[in-house]
Amino acid sequence: MDRDARDPSLDEVRQELRQDIHASAAETRQYVDGVATELGRDLRQEIQASAGGTRQYVDAVAAGLRQQIEASAVETRSHVDAVAAETRRHFDVVAEGMLSKVQLVAEGLGALGEKVERFREEVHEDFRKVDRRLLRLEAERL
Repeated sequence: MDRDARDPSLDEVRQELRQDIHASAAETRQYVDGVATELGRDLRQEIQASAGGTRQYVDAVAAGLRQQIEASAVETRSHVDAVAAETRRHFDVVAEGMLSKVQLVAEGLGALGEKVERFREEVHEDFRKVDRRLLRLEAERL
């Protein structure tokens, strides 16, 4: 016969061990559940704190970027204004030079007009002379 079957106290020990194991398993589950709940609560708090810190960091970076963009815009406006002023000065110089050249051309055209007028008068006088000669020749021919 089997030794376990003969000894009734061994059955009692087995029964007690089973009960202790079940009780220990229940305590272990309860402990693990408590630890998990506590860890979950702690993790949630850490995540919320981290999210708040992340928001602050992102807001600070965004504010810094806004300042950099605004400073760049001011610098760009200043540069554009300076270039525009330089362009206006250059245009004024070029326009003044062109104006003086146009005045020279106008004076040249005026002088040319006077020469043409004198030439016209000379040609007109020469035609009058030729007309008088032709009239004399016609008169002599008749």
